[in-house]
Amino acid sequence: MISKSIFPWQPISMLLITACLLWTYAAVAGAEKNINILSPLENQADIANTASTGHPEPYINRVGAVSFAADLFLPLSTAGNRVAADTSFLGNMLSVSFFPGLDFNIIVDSESSPQPDIVSMSGHLQGADLSTFSLTVTTEGYIITLQNLDTATVYRVVGDTKTRAGQVTEIDLKKMPPLLYTPPLVPPNN
Repeated sequence: MISKSIFPWQPISMLLITACLLWTYAAVAGAEKNINILSPLENQADIANTASTGHPEPYINRVGAVSFAADLFLPLSTAGNRVAADTSFLGNMLSVSFFPGLDFNIIVDSESSPQPDIVSMSGHLQGADLSTFSLTVTTEGYIITLQNLDTATVYRVVGDTKTRAGQVTEIDLKKMPPLLYTPPLVPPNN
């Protein structure tokens, strides 16, 4: 014998509660997913610990080699050229690793594609009060900058979009002299 519900709204309320729980679970599961965009190269022969090698610039802590997931931002089209991805990264969390054991989670605050083959975005470091992140990718090269004023550190990456290889520089802002002029930063021609 099937009993009838005393309250006619009970089945509807159960459906609504289930839908809310599923929506909440999906939002939490999606928020925990990081998109890995930058990782140090396995062969770290290029990394120089400048404290031991005596880099001419005392504010440069170390230099390393990284690999960038360029296809996430500028995938190859069916015609063979790179175009901006249809995917929006706004509000997503990007994971970057400049050196082994040095991982950061970035929250994307804004993104733009001023031309079909250029992607630019900015964001901030998760959990840091004073931080900025910027990324610009073109068909020829990319530049990534993460500045964390809580630790007075800047990470600057320049690289080649085709090979995905890049060079990262860790800069200690406490050791950096005041700047009046800096030369342009040009990606390496490998």
